[in-house]
Amino acid sequence: MKNTDNKENGNSNINCIKYSFNIINDSYVKAPLNETFITFTTINNLLYLVYSSKSSIITCYDLVNFQKIFEIKEEYEQNCRYVNFKHFLDENNKRDLVISIFCVCDNIKLWDVKNWECILNLKNINNSPDLGCACFLKFNDVNYIITSCRNNKNESKPIKVFDFNGNKIKEINESKEAALYIDSYNDTTISGNSYIISCNLNHIKSYNFKMNNVYHIYSDTNQDEYYCYTTIINTNMVNLIASCYDGNIRIFDFHSGILLNKIINNNHLLLFEICTWKNDYLFVGYGDNTIKLIDINGKAVVTSLSGHNNPVVNVKKINHPKYGECILSQGRNYDKIILWILK
Repeated sequence: MKNTDNKENGNSNINCIKYSFNIINDSYVKAPLNETFITFTTINNLLYLVYSSKSSIITCYDLVNFQKIFEIKEEYEQNCRYVNFKHFLDENNKRDLVISIFCVCDNIKLWDVKNWECILNLKNINNSPDLGCACFLKFNDVNYIITSCRNNKNESKPIKVFDFNGNKIKEINESKEAALYIDSYNDTTISGNSYIISCNLNHIKSYNFKMNNVYHIYSDTNQDEYYCYTTIINTNMVNLIASCYDGNIRIFDFHSGILLNKIINNNHLLLFEICTWKNDYLFVGYGDNTIKLIDINGKAVVTSLSGHNNPVVNVKKINHPKYGECILSQGRNYDKIILWILK
């Protein structure tokens, strides 16, 4: 794999990658979705990777022994294979759960990872082929599934809240917008509230789950900002970091909505998933088939990693028992999943 250091803007070289190798060669990503694979350590201390392959809707892979342990080969038409995932540790019942989100099928399935039993099949959520994304949320010791809609033709449906039995609990007010990505955030530092975060066209919205209202709207110029992905850095303040299809990364104060920082990409390349590293750096998937390591404070690309044949839509950080800190990345279409071992 190629590791190219960028010396522009006065940055010293940071050779952060020791080496890399392909671990998955049969993964499949139909579209530039988020969470097209997930990684998690189970309640039994097993390190898993879950992804969709060429032949199976769900493949569970052991990242310690580097082997497949389970596959679910459900029959779906090729044009329906828009699948993404979310993991949740159900502390109340001491189990690991995964939702598989079938976007154009308007369908979510909830799986118990222990035996990969489907414990909930949630159908016709929006009565349209525009489900988009979903996430888990825990509030007052109760677990929920949050769903969205990605229809941007003035027909979008509101964010919906379901319990684990498939009952619709409520709809979120002022949320009828196309959402490319949705996630939850439980703030244990200031407010103690639970929030829903939605990446929309021209802005990001956060919602106060308890009050069922808009908490903040995060935006810059409010033009051509199709936000793709967000993550939270919680140090001395809560920062919301967002990647955008306009090629820029923006950092907002989560609790005030103020834009704190903007990292400009002069090439206007599409940006996809991001993951934080040591709170001062971001690994970002780019539309030019590379991963870039970005210095948040210096607002500059430090290192560019090449190894994919397609745009890098998914980047995750793991702590491997043998290799230590690692990055996992996935390219679109029939590209591979690569393990990058950090120094």
